[in-house]
Amino acid sequence: MCNCQDTLIPQIGVVTDICTETADVKTFRVEKIGGGKLFEHLPGQCAILSVPGKGEAIFSITSSPTNEKYMEFSIKRCGSVTNFLILNPVSRLRCADLTAIISLLRIS
Repeated sequence: MCNCQDTLIPQIGVVTDICTETADVKTFRVEKIGGGKLFEHLPGQCAILSVPGKGEAIFSITSSPTNEKYMEFSIKRCGSVTNFLILNPVSRLRCADLTAIISLLRIS
């Protein structure tokens, strides 16, 4: 959970798992560095995911708000950021470089 008072302060998350759902949809599991959920959310809320060097986009949080271990985002290919996330091999997105780090900006 984010202990920050300002919901506009980005939280750094790490992609810990990627599941290919279809040819153009992947689900990304994100945790804060050291483990755990980045912040509390309500059903239907979204977050801005920023992929360093590629851009940012708004995505719905698809994991349950009661899950305290991680957040998930199911992302469909439909633009430049999503093209990068969907078309890159899973192994490349899991490597220990900046492509595996996503900052989240909570939208209340």
